[in-house]
Amino acid sequence: MFFKHALIMAAGRGNRMKPLSDLIPKALAPFKGNTLIDNSIEQLYTVVDKIHITVGYKKVDLATHLLSSSSIDSIINTSGKENVWWIFNSLMSDLDSPVLVLTCDNVTNLDANFLEKEYKSLNNPACMLVAVKDIKGVEADKVFSSANKVKKISRDIDSQICCSGIQVINPKKCNELMKEKESFMDFWNELMNLSQLYHSNVYPHRWFSIDSMQQLEQAELNS
Repeated sequence: MFFKHALIMAAGRGNRMKPLSDLIPKALAPFKGNTLIDNSIEQLYTVVDKIHITVGYKKVDLATHLLSSSSIDSIINTSGKENVWWIFNSLMSDLDSPVLVLTCDNVTNLDANFLEKEYKSLNNPACMLVAVKDIKGVEADKVFSSANKVKKISRDIDSQICCSGIQVINPKKCNELMKEKESFMDFWNELMNLSQLYHSNVYPHRWFSIDSMQQLEQAELNS
């Protein structure tokens, strides 16, 4: 396997999924007879050796579920921290290997062969964003680039492609290039300054990002 490690970011509160997220973490939202996070974990089993999960909001509930039902390799407590914290502070910070990173609300068919091919074609950068076609009505970070080198990321300007929430990150390279950043936007901006942020060609599979109960229902019907 090219990807030895994958990390699912599952620490967020999921405010847009209230009142469900008042009761359970967003990652445990029901999906296709299972949960959002288990849907991702089941796919990752076939494409990586080790799976890591970040927890925060309702971390005990999520960690208990993961330990009782999943053969994951580590749980990283990022309670009170930003999503980017694990790159600089966890045991993964010295990992000199491409980590497949996704958010717990991603619903897609993971295509490890496509991701490997794209990452290698870009000469193994510190970070590769996985690009998808912009979908009207879905809030997302829009990407502007030249020859797949990212020049700008914005939520205010229309673009044909946007970030999917899936990335390939080499933590050791990132730590060698910069000091700890407070947010992913700060992280991406620094990588852009260093010409180390690229994006893949458009992902060839259907993709959903779940931010609301309506989107959850739509993804269940269409995935």
